[in-house]
Amino acid sequence: MKKIVLLIFLTLNLNAFTYDELKSLYFEDINCSKYEFRKSSHKFSVDDLNKAIENNDENRILEILGSNRSLSFKNDIKGISPLTENYRTTNNILIEDMLFCADERVFKFGIYAAFVINNKNISESKTIEILNQLFDEGLGKETIFFYEDNGLLNLALANNEIKVFEYLLDKNCSIYDRLGMDIWFCFTKIFRDENIALNIKTPRSKELINLLNSQKYKTHCAFWLNLTEKVVEKGLNPNNLNYLYMTFKYLGDENSMKKLQNLGYKNDVK
Repeated sequence: MKKIVLLIFLTLNLNAFTYDELKSLYFEDINCSKYEFRKSSHKFSVDDLNKAIENNDENRILEILGSNRSLSFKNDIKGISPLTENYRTTNNILIEDMLFCADERVFKFGIYAAFVINNKNISESKTIEILNQLFDEGLGKETIFFYEDNGLLNLALANNEIKVFEYLLDKNCSIYDRLGMDIWFCFTKIFRDENIALNIKTPRSKELINLLNSQKYKTHCAFWLNLTEKVVEKGLNPNNLNYLYMTFKYLGDENSMKKLQNLGYKNDVK
């Protein structure tokens, strides 16, 4: 967890850290020499390692990593790496350090990839270049960061990195259910920017109606509907667009409601 706090701080920092600078900051208080990765003839899987992490069994973790250090940066079938498993279960700093010491790719794939996408000081073209390199080195397209259903596509969308998002979509990165809500959140940004509240219990305000009739809204809406269509074509369950559909319903935007239905959304979703 200390590494997540550091990542947030560095991402908000005005400087665009290089890989070596970021790695140095992460490893400056880690003494890898104190961890003995005992060699073992047993064959283990990522599931075995994640289970040991969940059980907070440090000796078992050392044994598993001793048999195969590359398990430290692999993902299980759900896209969860040992590092993420530690964040979402025990938050054990020693286990976190063990994983970093086992293989540098734990840092590269679990921390650096997220840092690059989150950092506004790194251009989208440079971000794509770096991600390309990380994929070549073994970054999993199904990778989840920090907590469940937070994949590469979610990170890119949360940071409004649309070129990066479309690149990751073309790379067939995993689409998790929460992406539908993320799309809805990005779509509704236009109302937050205008300080217009959306409340289904109250009638639409004059300001809201004026915005809905503007070219600004029409352009914004067309963009997000087009992007949503691409995501559905790549595998998002249309019924995960319920928040978006209900927002269009409140806005009285029947054309957009119809477009979501044409994508496969069923308006009987609760």
